[in-house]
Amino acid sequence: KWLSDTYGIEVIHHYRKDTALNQMMAECNEIIRKRVIDEGYDYLMSIESDVFPPKNIIPKLMNHKKLVVSGMYKIGYGRMNFPLIHIAEPTNVITEDGSGKVEGRIRQLWWDEIMNFVDGEVNQVHGCGIGCALIHNYILKDTSFRVEKGNSTHADSIFYMDLWNKEIPVFLDTSIMCKHKNRDWGKVWKERNEDFDIKYKFKIDKKTRRLTISQEKHNGSE
Repeated sequence: KWLSDTYGIEVIHHYRKDTALNQMMAECNEIIRKRVIDEGYDYLMSIESDVFPPKNIIPKLMNHKKLVVSGMYKIGYGRMNFPLIHIAEPTNVITEDGSGKVEGRIRQLWWDEIMNFVDGEVNQVHGCGIGCALIHNYILKDTSFRVEKGNSTHADSIFYMDLWNKEIPVFLDTSIMCKHKNRDWGKVWKERNEDFDIKYKFKIDKKTRRLTISQEKHNGSE
């Protein structure tokens, strides 16, 4: 309302009470994606409502001339607060006929790795959210924002997996750090919709330093 009243910016409200949060966000992203395509925009600059990038973020990202490029921001809240940087580690799989194929394991970079990865350059990643992402319409024409039935994974993670399967590279400008005024949105959403009751569980493997994030529903299932 403030944006509309102050600057005359078009604001679209999309809300369905009995809809899970990840599904709702996917539907909102789809509304924007279709507008980009139907009205002939070259890029979508996706900035989520709780992410605050530095000034001139659009020309900074456009100068890289990438199909998908993002600025950094942290996720989590409280002590579990870290830059969202997902990488894909290739693993070789030997088949029965002796031939090999390459598969990937997707994981979050941990702090000691982040300190080496963040060097002020534009580095390739598997995914980095769409809180501050510049996406070319070439990508959006063939890749939608979607969720999978019975899966609580958010649309941005599935979006990057779809790009991975199409062998489309994604880049992160490690010189850009956005402010993320994050909260426990699962708790906020629960207050609006009692049917959505999700809690996040964090687990760190001491040997591999790998961080695992799972979601626990009200009935105890994951």
